[in-house]
Amino acid sequence: MPVKLSLNQKFNVAVYVSLATTLLFVIIGFPAGLILKFSRQGDLSTALALLLFFVIPGFYIIHGLVRDNKVIETRGGVDTSRNVQAMVSVLKKTYRTDLVYGGERMISYYKRSTFWSFSLRIIILFDLEHVYINVSRFNQNDIKSFLHTPFSERLTQSILDDFQEELRLQSGPPVA
Repeated sequence: MPVKLSLNQKFNVAVYVSLATTLLFVIIGFPAGLILKFSRQGDLSTALALLLFFVIPGFYIIHGLVRDNKVIETRGGVDTSRNVQAMVSVLKKTYRTDLVYGGERMISYYKRSTFWSFSLRIIILFDLEHVYINVSRFNQNDIKSFLHTPFSERLTQSILDDFQEELRLQSGPPVA
């Protein structure tokens, strides 16, 4: 089912795509031309410096764009109700808050941005023993940050590890 976006959301998507495209051309295209120019002239140290300062961060940005908005699936849950209960417990412990919004098959958590930090959105969906999780970060204007994708992936894995541990604690010690 298609989602209807508001004018503000469409504008944010357009800004996101245009900034990402411009950044890719500036960070990879321009320095790549300079690297070729300096390497043909025999100035390999300048070419290497340009490679380190521009192209490697460019590939980092491409990685963020490709991996952005990926939903990570994990198995090993018990059933939907116990999975929801365990995940709510994990989020409340991790973020020390009661502002975890839950339903029968979905949990969401949103932490607003401050001057020093980006906002954080965690969405978790449950389907029997399957758990699907997405972590995204946004700047102060609620535009997604593809630069934080590797950190969001690490946070996702940490949440899933804590979730598995919480399920083990809820099930009790193994019976001998």
